[in-house]
Amino acid sequence: MSKPTIIRMAPWVIAAICAAALAFLAMSSYFYFYGDSYLLRYAGMAMAAFAIAAAADAIASRIVLDGETLHVNSLMRRRSFPRSDFVSAQ
Repeated sequence: MSKPTIIRMAPWVIAAICAAALAFLAMSSYFYFYGDSYLLRYAGMAMAAFAIAAAADAIASRIVLDGETLHVNSLMRRRSFPRSDFVSAQ
């Protein structure tokens, strides 16, 4: 039996997601301390929370190719698909 192949997201994609999360966090912090618009303040906090959740999901997600199954692991769920569900590309 061969070793399973693990596929993860590219490091530059994870870095871009983390940079976007930091930008949203900086924007919401600015409007929290210096802004007078409540809409921008709370919208920025919500966007920062979603960006941090997206970064955590991107870091945790992976695809595992086994001999008989395909496993898709994410932060919220894990799914498995048998090899017979896929059509051969040959």
